[in-house]
Amino acid sequence: MKIENVPFTLTDWNKIQTQVINGESGFAESKVIEQGNIRARLINYSSNYKADHWCLKGHIAFVIEGEFTIEIENGRKFEFTKGMGFQVADDIDAHKAYSKNGATVFIVD
Repeated sequence: MKIENVPFTLTDWNKIQTQVINGESGFAESKVIEQGNIRARLINYSSNYKADHWCLKGHIAFVIEGEFTIEIENGRKFEFTKGMGFQVADDIDAHKAYSKNGATVFIVD
């Protein structure tokens, strides 16, 4: 990842407006900042959240709280708990997120 056109910037996540995104089930409350060629998101997934689409975007993700599952389109599933994360490049390993009991995840893409 090459970060371009992003000057040193402070972020107070408490002041970022929350966007609610409905999943196939449940919802996600997302706070988003976009600068230059990056997007950073602080996402609170509700209990029983299931994404409504397969994603091909690359991410770096870190689980702050809770439990979180990523399913790869080929059927593999990965369970993440507090302190764990993953990386995936653009356009490979289409993936979908789930959270049975809710989770807080920080994602950069």
